[in-house]
Amino acid sequence: MTRRRKLFWFAITAGFVVAVYFVFRPGIPKHNINPASFQKIKEGMTLAEVEAIFGVPAGVYTTRPYKRDVHAEDALEWVGDEGALFVWFDQETKTVHRCFSFMPETGLTWFERFQIWLGLREKPPEVVGQPGGEWSN
Repeated sequence: MTRRRKLFWFAITAGFVVAVYFVFRPGIPKHNINPASFQKIKEGMTLAEVEAIFGVPAGVYTTRPYKRDVHAEDALEWVGDEGALFVWFDQETKTVHRCFSFMPETGLTWFERFQIWLGLREKPPEVVGQPGGEWSN
């Protein structure tokens, strides 16, 4: 087999592997974790109503490194790239308090964030920088 033909088949195989990776790589679900959704959360809402606004159950959906900067042991937490939303519920699962914390800067370069997005690099356990502003009701 000639060198040119080997390079051709290598390129085809590499392209196929990359395509398969992006097709089958589990992505981050679509969500509405942002300040606008935070404003929609009202006292007395149920957990199902809050999840409907955010579009996902409580969890971390950010592509950036994240370190919890709010002490909220008994709150449910939704984390996106724009910030973290904390919602406290009473015993009847009705909303009693909410808090939004902007995502602090990570100190990562665009290439490091791209590697994390591709899944080629782990998110660092802590972010660099000061916590952002906070909204609360």
